[in-house]
Amino acid sequence: MASSQTDLSEEWFMKWMTHQPTQELVIAVDNGDEARVRSSLNRGAHPEVSVPTDDGMSGSLVSVAANKGHHDLLPHLLQAGLSIEGGGTIDRTPLMDAAGNGHTETVKALLTLGANPLATDSEEWTALHHAAAQGHQQCVAALTPVIPPIPAHLEAHTPVHAASYYGHLEVLEQLAGAGWPLTTGDSDGDTPVHHAAAGGSVKCQEWLIERGGDPRMQNKAGHTPIDKELVIAVEKGDDDIVKSSLATGAHPEVTVPTDDGMSLSLVSVAAKNGHQHLLPRLLQAGLSVEGKGTIDMTPLMLAAGNGHTQTVKALLTFGANPLATDTEGRTALHYAAARGQQQCVAVLTPVIPPTPAHLAAHTPVHAASYHGHLEVLEQLAGAGWPLTARDSDDDSPLHYAATGGSVTCQEWLIQRGGDPHMQNKAGHTPMDKELVIAVDKGDETRMRSSLGRGAHPAVTVPNDDGMGSLVSVAANKGHHHLLPGLLQAGLSIEGEGTIDRTPLMEAAGNGHTQTVKALLTLGANPLATNSEGWTALHYAAARGQQQCVAALTSVIPPTSAHLEAYTPVHAASYFGQVQVLEQLAGVGWPLTARDSDGNTPLHTASEGDSVTCLGWLVKRGGDPCVRNKNGHTPLDVAVQFGLHEVETWLAKNGGAVVRNEDRRVEEVRIRQGRHKDNHNSVLSWLIELNEAAMALIPEIYDGHVLSQEGLTPLHAAALLGASSSVVEAMLRRGVNPHVITPDNMTPFDLARQEGHDPVIKGLQCHQCVKSAESPEYLYQELVSTISRGDDVQAVSSLLCKGAPIESMGGCTALRLAVTTDRARTVSLLLASGAFLSANMLQEAWKSHNVTHRVLASLTTAYCCRLRVEQRRLLKVSRALVEGISSLLEDIEGNIPWLAVWRRGEDTDRATLSDLLAKAAATSCPVTAAFLQNAGAWPFFSQVSGVSALHAALDAGHQAMAEVLIRHLGACPYVPDTHGRLPVHMMSDEERQRLEQRLFEAEREKLQDLELRQKADCEKAAARTALDVQKVLFDNHKNGDDKNVSADDFRAALLLASRKGLLQLTHLLLREDCHLVDEVLEDICATTALHQAASHGQDGCVALLLSAGANTQQRDRYGHTPRLLAVMFGHTSTADLLAQQDVQDPPCRVGTTAKQMT
Repeated sequence: MASSQTDLSEEWFMKWMTHQPTQELVIAVDNGDEARVRSSLNRGAHPEVSVPTDDGMSGSLVSVAANKGHHDLLPHLLQAGLSIEGGGTIDRTPLMDAAGNGHTETVKALLTLGANPLATDSEEWTALHHAAAQGHQQCVAALTPVIPPIPAHLEAHTPVHAASYYGHLEVLEQLAGAGWPLTTGDSDGDTPVHHAAAGGSVKCQEWLIERGGDPRMQNKAGHTPIDKELVIAVEKGDDDIVKSSLATGAHPEVTVPTDDGMSLSLVSVAAKNGHQHLLPRLLQAGLSVEGKGTIDMTPLMLAAGNGHTQTVKALLTFGANPLATDTEGRTALHYAAARGQQQCVAVLTPVIPPTPAHLAAHTPVHAASYHGHLEVLEQLAGAGWPLTARDSDDDSPLHYAATGGSVTCQEWLIQRGGDPHMQNKAGHTPMDKELVIAVDKGDETRMRSSLGRGAHPAVTVPNDDGMGSLVSVAANKGHHHLLPGLLQAGLSIEGEGTIDRTPLMEAAGNGHTQTVKALLTLGANPLATNSEGWTALHYAAARGQQQCVAALTSVIPPTSAHLEAYTPVHAASYFGQVQVLEQLAGVGWPLTARDSDGNTPLHTASEGDSVTCLGWLVKRGGDPCVRNKNGHTPLDVAVQFGLHEVETWLAKNGGAVVRNEDRRVEEVRIRQGRHKDNHNSVLSWLIELNEAAMALIPEIYDGHVLSQEGLTPLHAAALLGASSSVVEAMLRRGVNPHVITPDNMTPFDLARQEGHDPVIKGLQCHQCVKSAESPEYLYQELVSTISRGDDVQAVSSLLCKGAPIESMGGCTALRLAVTTDRARTVSLLLASGAFLSANMLQEAWKSHNVTHRVLASLTTAYCCRLRVEQRRLLKVSRALVEGISSLLEDIEGNIPWLAVWRRGEDTDRATLSDLLAKAAATSCPVTAAFLQNAGAWPFFSQVSGVSALHAALDAGHQAMAEVLIRHLGACPYVPDTHGRLPVHMMSDEERQRLEQRLFEAEREKLQDLELRQKADCEKAAARTALDVQKVLFDNHKNGDDKNVSADDFRAALLLASRKGLLQLTHLLLREDCHLVDEVLEDICATTALHQAASHGQDGCVALLLSAGANTQQRDRYGHTPRLLAVMFGHTSTADLLAQQDVQDPPCRVGTTAKQMT
């Protein structure tokens, strides 16, 4: 909470309290003595004093008055200059204090005086939350009129949650009456029912369920409300509630998330908290005594580590395995020993035999030695555990005691045979190890002590790329105060060991300015280089250590521009350090120098994915078209390394040199190769159990990238097999488990097919929390997320919540992602089966805003889907197979933007429509899209009499049918030659869902039309159509019998036929079939068929023809519908009408449709 008051500590408060008037003022406010408040203020009291609170914070006198309910004091305190929002360090406002303590009159007074009711504390609680949590109904009544309800779709902890948790049923009734939603989920997905269950309020649970709360709704952890009650009961050790919740349907197998992203079983939770009395009931419920979840610690380990001796005994009695180990090989005895839990050690040593001394293992003795638990060492020695055992690095317990700094344990171990001169695999004695630890921690006293006791200063320490000296360790950590002592011990200031970085480089790279200065003072060579030719200045520049750069530039002269060398400017450019570039330029370092390959800083900035540095360098004269020795520009480098944002920036800012289309195709092929490498890398992580590498997804590696077979890495792993833990790690990075192959197989389907149970287990750990929001709302959220940026994890989350990947109309999510160049999101949507239209590939290739990364993903997706469809069609149609081969030849060749279905001279629309029906019957949506784009009609087939839509439904391909309706213009109300309507070939559920979506899509079109029209009469026509649509759809859906006037009927049909509103046209004709040939527009005397034909609405024309529309009827000027279609350039519509026309009469001027074609 922001404060205008002075925040005073308790010391300053006591200083103020030595001032008599101020002391009296504080006491008067606390007691509510108005007269003394006025008196003390008149005598010079300091009202800005902050008063200490019980929780160590401080509050203003306004907060004190509000807390005590002294509303009559507020005007005086505000007149004295205090803020109505309080002050001090406390984050509660006076209004919150008053509301939380039930002071209704004070709440009203504060609101009257201007207090902000929407102010929140650090937990995002308002005053209404505090009132609701405490059950203060009158305060709730005063606050609800000024605090609007939070919409149900927003994730927020509302006052309803607070009242539910604390069991205030009356407050819930108040909040519901004020419009607060009762089913909102908070940031953890917990609904008010969850909170009521967690708080143990049965009455609130029942009340909420009666009003729509779902007792089966899962939160983000996968817990239902009753599961949450069970979890809380286990955590608190309440056996009665555990028994009750299990009896009422709680799932005992639920897991509880930990702070480090793992999960615990309820047996583990009980063990961790020492609730041994719960174990019998949990085990009877079917849980394992060894626990479950993703954590690798057993319940016995948790109990032992936390010192719950009775729980340890109980677990052993129930059959817990004392020899079970975690991933580090530690048993429960290790945990007890490490934490000094002597009683647990005493219980465990009889059941865990000592590890023989000759085995290389980290024993409980090592653990106790490191943590300095001498008493535990004595216990273990008494139980026969060897005191000189070595671990896998040959470290003895004495090494561990030295590392942990326990002198007492070191002395005890030496007295019992520990050898202080014994070396581990790195060649370190215990004293050496203590010396290394002392240097690492910067402990000068301990360093000198270990040196004095025989430690070898020349010892080297392993790091990621070799062995380094202790001077390097001190420099790396910034412990410049250790340097004199180490140098006096005979070490070199340039370091030793196998690493080629000097201590000065270590200090500079890690930003230790004082250490850099100390090393230079002590004689370090600033011009020394590593094997790559880097100096300390390179390291400082690369890591943006500006103070170190300032210290080093004075002793390292700039390299001349004509010399071929990788300079600190290159390093800073690669790593995006603009401020360092400014420093280097200021001391004379050239910005156009070239390295041995001819790369300028612009090339390295491009390779380093630094748009900021590119802009900075170009503004200072850098040439974005400069070429290196291989002829590559910075843009070429970006394309080569797949750096999407850099590629886009350079293409728009002068870096795109004139290149032919062949070069662009070549670059996309390079990008496809990188996609293949990306796919193989991620797959290798899955196979090789490399969980750590998953952190590179999605920022560096794309987790949804497709192989040439249309498989994501997760699909491939499902086929080959992988561990559950690495699959879970991948899913935690936002990789979507519902992606599908071109054959509509999910990773789960493939894993089950191959019998890979670990993959299935990993996939099942991902639990989608379905949103209560409508699909329409979720789709809008999806589109909004894509429009804001390439947040593929957010998009994946929305898909898991139930967001549809397609809409009934408008721009699809994939098209939006492509046109806005959201490369990662495009990969996810393609892997999720998003529809590929025929013209999307052309548009993408022709757009300058779509970069190679997106083009590569699109091209791969088109090719792999077409190949799968080609295999399906091998025994269906040779023409289709050959047509797909031609498409693939174009897409994979040098003219992918020209890929179209090649029509032979004798191939008319009717023939294409027959091919479309065959493609639909075999569920080939991409082929169907290219056929439709070439002129095929989805509602017509001359040969079979069955349209593509009928063929798809006959074959049981509902998804294909939806593609035809949603994207390819199919009409579900046009019958085939047998009189079958497609909507009647669907199940009731499918039909109702389809018709509802069509209604909403057409309604959205009409609403948009109303907004866009300028003339009042046109707006009125759109409103009329909206009214008619609603009435007719309700009549159709609910069996209503509402009437519509004849004029409104005609006006609605006129608009529907012009705009191609198929459902509305169908409903109108169903109500009055005579309308089909009625004149709707008096000026030209046109019918619905005239209007649909003149506007090129093929689907509407087909629908009207099926209803018996007269193709020969002429308008006032003698035009037939076909002639109007030709006049307005609608060739497809004219051809469709030509299939029905037996005559081609001329218009008044003597011209026929055929003559005008």
